[in-house]
Amino acid sequence: MTVGFKKTVSAVAIAAAAGLMSTSAFAADLGGSCCADLEERVAELEATTARKGNRKVSLTISGHVNEAVLFWDDGIQSGMRVVTNGFSMTRFRMRGSAQINSDWSAGFYMEFGLGRTGMSYDVDQISGARPGGYSPLGIRHQALYIKSKRLGTLWVGHTTDAADGLIDICLGCPITSSSESSLGWGDFVTAATGFGATVHTGVTWSQLGIGQEGYYATRTGLIKYISPSIAGFSLSASIADADDGAAELYFTPGSGREHGYDWDVALRYANEFNGVRVAWGAAYNQISRNGDDYSSWAVAGSLRHVPTGLYIHANYREQEVVGCESGEAPRCDDSAWAIQAGLVRKLSPIGATTFWFQYARHENGLRNLNVATGEGTEATPALPEGQIISFGVNQKIDAAAMELYATYWNVQGEVDTPAGSFDLEDLNVVMAGARIRF
Repeated sequence: MTVGFKKTVSAVAIAAAAGLMSTSAFAADLGGSCCADLEERVAELEATTARKGNRKVSLTISGHVNEAVLFWDDGIQSGMRVVTNGFSMTRFRMRGSAQINSDWSAGFYMEFGLGRTGMSYDVDQISGARPGGYSPLGIRHQALYIKSKRLGTLWVGHTTDAADGLIDICLGCPITSSSESSLGWGDFVTAATGFGATVHTGVTWSQLGIGQEGYYATRTGLIKYISPSIAGFSLSASIADADDGAAELYFTPGSGREHGYDWDVALRYANEFNGVRVAWGAAYNQISRNGDDYSSWAVAGSLRHVPTGLYIHANYREQEVVGCESGEAPRCDDSAWAIQAGLVRKLSPIGATTFWFQYARHENGLRNLNVATGEGTEATPALPEGQIISFGVNQKIDAAAMELYATYWNVQGEVDTPAGSFDLEDLNVVMAGARIRF
C-alpha cells in the first residue's frame, strides 16, 4: 500500500516537472540528461513537504495532551480549577535526523508547550490564572546537534542544561510524582493565623521556595556535550551566556560585575544486575541570577526490582550564594531532599498500575520577602521551612497510549523572621486528570 502510494506520488511529481519544460526543449534533448533533470525536479518537489521530512532528513512529529482538574483547601476556602498539568504540560515536538555516515549523524529538536487552560503552577485560589503567566504557546526546545557514536553528541541552541532532570532519575515514578511538587500548586497563596483570624499572607508557596527544584537546572541558550555511554556511565557538560534572556539576568552597566557564564557538569549511570535495575546521577553548577552568583549540587538515585515492580527513589540538592558569609545573612543556602517508594504492577489487561508515596523536606535560607512585623511591613530575611506528603495512583491504558492519574499533596510550612516565627495553614491539593500521547 505504501509502496504504491510513493510510486503514484513520484509519477505525479514527474508529470508536474515534465509540464514545466517546454516542448521544444524536451524534443531537443532525449538523452540521459533529461532524466537527471526530472529526478532533480522531483527531489525539489518532495523537499517542499514536511510530512516525513525530505530525502536527507527524516522528520517525526509527536507530543501529548495532559489536562486535569485541581481541587484545593487552604484552611480558609476551597475550590476547583481546570488546568494544564505542569508536571508534563501539553506539548508537541518535531525531531529531525540525518545519517552522515556509519559513525556521524545530525539532527534537530523543537518542542512547543501549550497552556491555554492555565498551567497548574500559574493558578491560585484567589484570582484564578496568574496575569502574565505561561503563554498559550511557549518554546521549550529549539536546538540542533551533531553526533558521533565514538565521540559523543554536541548540542547548540535553546534546550536543557546538563543537570536538568537529574533529580527526577527514577525507575518507576509516574507523572505528578516529582519532588518538584510546586508544579502542581506553586502559585497558591499561603495562609496564616494571627490576631485571632486566619488570613492569606500575600506570599505564595513558590516565593518561599517550598516544593521548588531551585536554580540548579534550567532550559536556556547553551552549548552542551554528552559523552557516549561507557559501562553504563555518561558524562555531560554545558555552558550558557549568563546574559541570555531566558536566564532572567540583566547586568547594570557600571555595576562592576563582569560578563559571565552559567555552566554545569553531570555524571549519570544506569545498569541492571540480576533483575534489579539501578540508576543514579550527580551534578554541580555555577549560575547567576538577580545579581548574585550561586553554586549548587544535586544527587539522585533509584532502584527497581523488575520481577515484583517495587522501586525506590531519593534525591538531595543544595544551593548557596558564592561568597556569602554567615554574618551577612541568617543562612546562605537552600536545601531539599525527598524519598519515594512505589509499586508498578499489571493488575489488568489494559495496562500497568502504579501506586506511590513520597515525603519531601525543604529548608530555605535565600529568601528576602516583605513580611509583617509589629510596626508595619518591611523587607526582612525570611527562613521558610516545609514538608510535603504526597501519594497517588497512575493507570496506563495501552490501547489508547493513555494514562489516568490522581495525586494528593499535603503541604506544611513555617517561616522564621526577626519578628518571630509563625506556622502556615496546611494546603491540601488533589489533581486528577489524563495524558494521551500521539
